[in-house]
Amino acid sequence: MTKEQHDDTLLVLDTYDVDGDELLGDVPEDHAAVWDRFNQLFPAELHPEITMFVAIDAKKSGGTDGVMQPNGVAESETSLALDTSGSVAPDE
Repeated sequence: MTKEQHDDTLLVLDTYDVDGDELLGDVPEDHAAVWDRFNQLFPAELHPEITMFVAIDAKKSGGTDGVMQPNGVAESETSLALDTSGSVAPDE
């Protein structure tokens, strides 16, 4: 975990710094798979503002399966939170 995400409505499993289309650090396969699918749909050049990826559990986050918001550390940077618990099918 590299940064903190301050959103009490999300059950955060872990956070990762983002460099283009890469997650930095030791990333579990299930978290990497969700990030990779996002990048298939939205290549890195379309989301330069995303500097943090937040792995969340949708069921324990009130049904929220994804959200983009200021990252809680630097207001000029954006975090992307996506369900990595398997609550949401990978093709959704």
